[in-house]
Amino acid sequence: MVTSSLARSPRGYGTHADLSVVHVESLTSALHVEERGDVARHQEAAQQLRAVALPTDESRAMITEIRYEK
Repeated sequence: MVTSSLARSPRGYGTHADLSVVHVESLTSALHVEERGDVARHQEAAQQLRAVALPTDESRAMITEIRYEK
């Protein structure tokens, strides 16, 4: 399993006011991605996942249904 999160600095850091970082975790390691192009690719992937994800209520209902299937 791999998880990732996107973070953007709310105040910025001097000349890095647009600093964005992706934090990627796996079972045995973690990685911070800071290169603009790489961060952009992670942001695009996250947006694509959000676009196809079910709404919260539908997700909850589907998980409940699967949980009780025999």
